[in-house]
Amino acid sequence: FAFPYTIGQMGWLFVPVFVAILLCGDITLHLLIKCVVHLDVGSFPDVMQESFGPIGRIVAGLVTYLDIFSMGVAAMFSATNAIASMGNMVWYMYSRSDVPLLTEGTALLVLCAMLLPSCLIRDLAC
Repeated sequence: FAFPYTIGQMGWLFVPVFVAILLCGDITLHLLIKCVVHLDVGSFPDVMQESFGPIGRIVAGLVTYLDIFSMGVAAMFSATNAIASMGNMVWYMYSRSDVPLLTEGTALLVLCAMLLPSCLIRDLAC
């Protein structure tokens, strides 16, 4: 959410900085792929263990865990905001409605119907 603000504050300086960050990520990914192919290992922690020993594997596992955990927390906040927005929208429709069909029970059913697809999706990576 801070991305547009950052672009606004940096102006045109944002473009070369962003390109430099992209190039660093690209070079890192190519080096990691070369290491995986050369060492004939299957994962990032395996590469770190081959390069730095058991401490490297622990550090890689910790970094991976923290990355996944932080993404989960960010997804939880995003989902919470989405649910709150949908609830506010349904409540607004309910409170402003002169139609007798939109009662408190049907407003709850509409909210549940809006949330149901996200509850049924088990793997968002598909």
